[in-house]
Amino acid sequence: MGSMVEVTVENFEDVVIRGSGERAVVVDFWAEWCGPCKQLGPVLEKLSQEMDFVLAKVDTEKNQELASYFRLSSIPDVRVFFQGKMVDAMQGALAESQLRKRLARFFLSPEELALQEIETLLNQGQSQQALDALAPILASQPGNRKAQYYQAKALLGTGDETGVKAILQGFSEGDDFFREAKALGDLMAFHQEVARKDLSDPTEIEYQQACALALQGQHREALEAFLQIAETRTNWRDGAARKAMLTLFGVLGPKHELTWEFRSRLNTLLFI
Repeated sequence: MGSMVEVTVENFEDVVIRGSGERAVVVDFWAEWCGPCKQLGPVLEKLSQEMDFVLAKVDTEKNQELASYFRLSSIPDVRVFFQGKMVDAMQGALAESQLRKRLARFFLSPEELALQEIETLLNQGQSQQALDALAPILASQPGNRKAQYYQAKALLGTGDETGVKAILQGFSEGDDFFREAKALGDLMAFHQEVARKDLSDPTEIEYQQACALALQGQHREALEAFLQIAETRTNWRDGAARKAMLTLFGVLGPKHELTWEFRSRLNTLLFI
């Protein structure tokens, strides 16, 4: 798992220069007064845990000698060191997706990088492109559960429900991505909702439209619609809208930015 270390002039050589001998180290130059730094910090800490790297935090106010040495013109400023040399530099409060892509090449294997790109395609609703990109991975690693899960998601995006069911039946409890596969199976119920005809109840229609948005890959719009129902009609159909949001969280995964955002909003609704 990743770790975070407070770095000063005294330990910079040990933590960053010598510490990056076998695995890259990410250095975050920040300050207490810097608002964007405080926004970026938690994202870097999250990625540190996810990609398993050392995050070296340098408070520029307390370590002006280091800030001067690296000629920082503004903060936040993120540097990547490998084998004692700086190999990348990023300025400003970059979005999580940008940071993830820039840092991934230093910490993920070629296979993991390919799967990350496929995840991006799926999040963009490009299901057929994702299937094409998955083909060589599945040909060489037919038992790769993450690739199989992404294949099921892509097939669902193309409307191939039979193919989705066939893949999901191969997952069993204890497998990697079993929870995500189960959530994807639950998403199949959205197809049944969308297929319903002659609806007259406004809430039923609203819920059906939200399900359709989810199936089209418009996840933010779907979550907004489900949350609106959960907020204004709490007990409708035994909390169906809330359960639908949980299903989408499972499909998107616990690390997806929409999961973080809407889980927080849902918790606020339920517990405040």
